[in-house]
Amino acid sequence: MAFVKLGRWASWRTRWSTTRSRRPRPTCTLWRALGAASTRPGRDIAERLFVPDLPRGDVTAGQRVALPESEQRHVRSRRYVDGDRVQLFDGSGWVVRGRLRNRGREVECLGVVSLPESEDDAVRAEAAADVGTAPRLTALVSTPKSAQRADWMVEKLSELSVHQLRHIDCARAEVDAAHIRKRSLTRWQHLCIAAAKQCLRDRLMDVAGGAAAPASDALWFASAVLSVDEVVSRVQQRSSHTVYLLAAPDAPLSLFQWRTRQPERWPWRDVALMVGPEGGFTRAEENALRDAGAVAVSLGRTRLRTETAAIAMAAALLD
Repeated sequence: MAFVKLGRWASWRTRWSTTRSRRPRPTCTLWRALGAASTRPGRDIAERLFVPDLPRGDVTAGQRVALPESEQRHVRSRRYVDGDRVQLFDGSGWVVRGRLRNRGREVECLGVVSLPESEDDAVRAEAAADVGTAPRLTALVSTPKSAQRADWMVEKLSELSVHQLRHIDCARAEVDAAHIRKRSLTRWQHLCIAAAKQCLRDRLMDVAGGAAAPASDALWFASAVLSVDEVVSRVQQRSSHTVYLLAAPDAPLSLFQWRTRQPERWPWRDVALMVGPEGGFTRAEENALRDAGAVAVSLGRTRLRTETAAIAMAAALLD
């Protein structure tokens, strides 16, 4: 009887035997599950694990990669076991398939799944002309003041494969550059990592303006904020395979009409989406962007919120 009480105290499930003696036989469901899992073959799991220091170059079969502590906790929470096959990605385009080892602390590499594309504009433009791939999207948005709305915008733009997100500091902006710097960059990066895992994206959306965050600084960067004059300069200095789309409510051409008029193979490789605050750009700012070469498009009769307009434009260009 003491043994039975001890088993119940340890949260063991007591199962009565069907033998003649009718003696209680305590069995541990957890240990039985672990015993069965240790003998089952490896499963192909549709799971990606983020490893920022993933080895690049020629990955040899059998090479082991240590998982970060956060990914080890994720593996334990999902009850994956050694032998289960997963994929590793570093956010720059490298994707490696492997097999869990050492109780989910390491991954044994099996081969390379995807390689990062070239960052050279000429090479990327030639590849786009040959393959007809979708353009790379850059969102230039006047970030909403609400942190919840801004987080939602970052998450959805990342799921829609937007390459980079930058903030425009315009006259009617809801927040200024100083307020944007107070935003937690670490939180936005975690949202991008979670979105990349969910949508199986190889690259992480750049929310830091191309700058690397120091380990002791969790605040926003001034490099992620652009003034209207800087945006105008970018539009003027654009390459032949880059187009800037300006969301303007009074534009004679809608985004859908502009999209349907494009050839089947896109003549450019980069598309920048410019969305102002809910009050819109001022007349002077809008005229300066149009004179620089931006294409003004409308998003319908209704006035959309900033984050809704940015997500709608990215979704309309999703290929």
